[in-house]
Amino acid sequence: MKFIESALGHYRLNKRDLMETLMLSEEFLTLLRTHAPAESKVSVSVLRRQGIPVVRLFAPGTEINWEDTDKIDLATEQMGEEAEEIIRGIMVSSYADSIKYRHNRMGNSVTIITGIPERALAIRTVMALVFAAVVGTLVRLLMPEEWHPLLLANLLQPIETLFVSGLLFVAAPAVFVSVTCSMIRFKGLAGLGNGGKTVLAAYLGTSVLAVGIGVVVFRLFDPGTLGMLAAQGEGVISEKFSVLGILNELIPNNLIVPFLNVNSLQLMVMAIVIGIAINLGGTRTPHVKNLFEELDVVCSNLSVMIMSAVPFAVFCSAVSIIVSARVDVVIAALELIGALIVSVAFTALLQLLLLVVTTGLNPFTLVRKYIPAMKKTFLKGSGVAAIPITMRACHRQFGVSRKVSSLTIPLGATINMDGNCVSLIVITLFLSKLYGVTISGSEMLILLFLVVVLSVGAPIAPGTIILCVVTLLTQMGIALDAVSLIIGINFVLEMLLGVVNSLGDVVVALIVAKHEGELDEEIYNKEMSR
Repeated sequence: MKFIESALGHYRLNKRDLMETLMLSEEFLTLLRTHAPAESKVSVSVLRRQGIPVVRLFAPGTEINWEDTDKIDLATEQMGEEAEEIIRGIMVSSYADSIKYRHNRMGNSVTIITGIPERALAIRTVMALVFAAVVGTLVRLLMPEEWHPLLLANLLQPIETLFVSGLLFVAAPAVFVSVTCSMIRFKGLAGLGNGGKTVLAAYLGTSVLAVGIGVVVFRLFDPGTLGMLAAQGEGVISEKFSVLGILNELIPNNLIVPFLNVNSLQLMVMAIVIGIAINLGGTRTPHVKNLFEELDVVCSNLSVMIMSAVPFAVFCSAVSIIVSARVDVVIAALELIGALIVSVAFTALLQLLLLVVTTGLNPFTLVRKYIPAMKKTFLKGSGVAAIPITMRACHRQFGVSRKVSSLTIPLGATINMDGNCVSLIVITLFLSKLYGVTISGSEMLILLFLVVVLSVGAPIAPGTIILCVVTLLTQMGIALDAVSLIIGINFVLEMLLGVVNSLGDVVVALIVAKHEGELDEEIYNKEMSR
């Protein structure tokens, strides 16, 4: 350990990254030794890979089954075997970006990535915006104006169209597979016991409340100008569905058409029904369950591949706006940002109010002590990646027992998406208004249903919000070029939503711990050490 600490010292890591890397290195050194033959040695090296310091550990030995390791500190005594496997699987995924494991006939190799560039895509997106501002300004100043339409039609707009086509390509299968997998996991989570079922109900309840907040905030502040961008859209008049019409549209007459048309309502219903049918098969359908889990990984990888092109799409979109002097688009983007900030702030306030009403705990204590963890969660940009941070804060800063935090935090990181709920509602209503699309009462019910389902079963991958927005826009009949309004701000939005979602997880953990007698209020009220 002294060698690792000394070697990492040459790379000038910040204290947080250094301590986290040393902690993981110590845990994995112990783990490798337990799987290695007696008297064998563990080789350790510290080097730089693609500009990032990494610690590499290698030892001969048998393959490590990660879900059976003690690395994930969970209190699982009252969980069923299948439920415990699901929770451990969520925990394993939270470490996926910082730990790489490989086993071959020579032994076990572990690579620990220090200071992982969690904001790499965000940084590239910001750089694309800055570069676009420079290029767009130069084009307006130096290129003859009659060439501008040629530049837009033959270079910039085709790239934007290609990106949107990529989103359409992955949105339907990614959402369908992810929701189906969520339904399959719900069967396993039945082994959580009464306490676990209470947690599930609490998370679903807060999601519904968040959807309501989104609608109320939008109606109160009424942001945007009706039909501002309608001339730019395609098919901007939404059909009026009756309740009977909705029921007739629920079940497709074949399995292919919903994917071809990206019919979100039918895809969601299909996913729920197929997930239930697979669960009813019990032990006779393990291969089908594994197939969907593997398809979920494939769809996640596809999402990552397409989202890696976001900086290019942002660059082209920004240059197009500057060259064509679309001030209305800039105003719309700013109004959308304001609406999202207000709605997310209201969601956080509701979470804190819920804490006060149900437990009587001081919400200011929670906010004050959770700020350091909030900063880390913001930088992670993902509730799943921030699971270890949130669990540590719950146990050490707020006095929540491991029994409760081991259940509520991993589960909440995957199904408790209050921030996603409110943002999806606001974005969809805002874009429908800008593009002159009228959403009827029955369509609003469809929208609310889809948002709640997406909050539970949305893919866990970068750009989840964009994929969900594409799914909702196609269902509501809103032109997909509206996506260009959110791709430039998506990286900041996901970071912000990660904080709100994690705050909701902590609030539910505190509520459950308080009512189960698993909360140490002395720790909760204790001031943080400086």
